[in-house]
Amino acid sequence: MYGQLMQIARYLLLRLASLAVLFTMFPSQGCIKEDMTDCVTEEWLLYVKVVDIATGSDITASGEVDNIVINIFDSENWFVASYSMSALQIREREPVRIKNSGKSRLIVSAWGALDDNVAVSETGEGSILRESTVTLLPNPVAEEYDRFPGDYFFGLKEIISGNELSRTEEIVITQKNAKLNVTVRGLDHSTPEYYYFKISHNYSGYDFSGTPLVHSSYLKTQGEFNDSGEYITREPCILIHSDYDGLPSDENSAWVGLFDGEREIAGTNKDSNGNYISLLSGLTTNVLLDLDEDGRISVYIKITPWDEIYLWPEY
Repeated sequence: MYGQLMQIARYLLLRLASLAVLFTMFPSQGCIKEDMTDCVTEEWLLYVKVVDIATGSDITASGEVDNIVINIFDSENWFVASYSMSALQIREREPVRIKNSGKSRLIVSAWGALDDNVAVSETGEGSILRESTVTLLPNPVAEEYDRFPGDYFFGLKEIISGNELSRTEEIVITQKNAKLNVTVRGLDHSTPEYYYFKISHNYSGYDFSGTPLVHSSYLKTQGEFNDSGEYITREPCILIHSDYDGLPSDENSAWVGLFDGEREIAGTNKDSNGNYISLLSGLTTNVLLDLDEDGRISVYIKITPWDEIYLWPEY
């Protein structure tokens, strides 16, 4: 009886030893099948830094950005996870804890200060980076026009796994949109309540990689006369920026029109030298429409930093 027990114990020990050898030879077979680096779950601390594009200053603690949505995608642009940050978490610079179970490369897309002027894709299993979007909503008062976007912040970062159990990363987000400031000279003051601007553009939002979406947008805004007798946009319009895959053209420029009721007074997408009205990310495009007594229109364009309005000289 004793001898039989010893034989059984010896057999079990040999089987366990064989299994141990197999696990040593193939420690991460499941992760290899899924194209992962290994089966270890890494925890990364992701810090978000908010930077003012005009000054380069760190404004994370200023409260200017009161919400952040972070979406993580893998190397094939498939959705992995999403996280959100409150105003308090942003101001306190709290890190987002990202868990990575063996992905070799992650793409981090972060949007800040989004509001109810845009529709934001809900992400989940099956979502793709370039099919997830931020798009303008119709104006609730006049649905033939779109809403103006707000001062949105955006950042994109690629993280390559180093198989660390923990690590620290930082993503910088800054102003994403463009600004447009329009000034009109030589306009009759008699019917100021009927004047307004129309703006048309071939872009209506962005995908989650930050690329502008090619879809026409139409916007309308009132102006006002300043002390110098110029009719101006009441404040610079924030707009989706143009996409430049090559040189500026009719397709990627903005059209600006001045109207008196239903009558178009002036409308153009170029200045008098043939330069297109370009809407550049993080910059302000200043446009001057100069009307003379004979009805001729001269158009000038000046690009300035994000928070700077150009004061036009006399021509």
